[in-house]
Amino acid sequence: MSKYYKLMDKMVVKGHNLRHSVKETKKLTEKYATTAEQRRLLAFGAILPLQNYEAATVLQLKNSKFDIEVMLDSYWGIKGREDAVPVIELLMSATNHTPFADDIYQTLVKTGKLNPLTLEDLQDITGLENAFQASAERCYDLSQLPEDLTEEEQHTFYWTVASELAARANEGLKAYAVAKDILLDLGCTEAELEAVNSTAAWDLGRAGSIARFCVKLGYIAEDEAWKVMQIAADNATSIYKNWREWLAGYVIGRALGYGNDSKGEYGTFYFFLKQELSPYQEIPFLPGT
Repeated sequence: MSKYYKLMDKMVVKGHNLRHSVKETKKLTEKYATTAEQRRLLAFGAILPLQNYEAATVLQLKNSKFDIEVMLDSYWGIKGREDAVPVIELLMSATNHTPFADDIYQTLVKTGKLNPLTLEDLQDITGLENAFQASAERCYDLSQLPEDLTEEEQHTFYWTVASELAARANEGLKAYAVAKDILLDLGCTEAELEAVNSTAAWDLGRAGSIARFCVKLGYIAEDEAWKVMQIAADNATSIYKNWREWLAGYVIGRALGYGNDSKGEYGTFYFFLKQELSPYQEIPFLPGT
């Protein structure tokens, strides 16, 4: 048993917050009725609520409005509906971290180029310069650039941005190495990881989570949240074949897009993939199955 697996086993057996969340789920599901399809939709946005001691398969949340308000403001800059809607739409369309993470995943991870990246590497790796330029265009508001920039000034700007993106990529690659070890320890095979062709799960999963948080604060209506989760679920099932692949895409996207290699954070996925109490063990991935 690897050190990661021992850590994750200890976290769950010792009463990690996800086990507590299961108890909350039981309480709330007895109080609030949900259909099988609603529980399936909620599962696509269940990870962040579960990590915040919330129930997995009901829309209602038990945490105080104050705690959720602080979290949304601190992490997302969401202070009301005018902030919430654009953030949710961005995540729902998988254009928050997904394009950058996918560029790195396809041009580095899938080609086996996992060594620390330098600017010189951009010129040596086929397609990587274009990938980074595309990421720059998505990550930065290039419409704010002066229109009279010379070709040399434009080139300088792109390579300045590329330098920043290269630093982000290196953080993501380090985090990916940890995430991959954990996924393999959890029983994912190399073939299953190879089958993951998108990191969109990370954005789509957070869209449903934030929609639930926003309902609690009255930033959006319940019917709006259900529409968000339906779109996120439809997009996810068009990309991934099952929960294992979707969860792998979420973990990989989080690593590459966020660059956090905390073993404790990724340890929570032990619960999702291994524990019989996990909603992903009983809720179908596809509708009507």
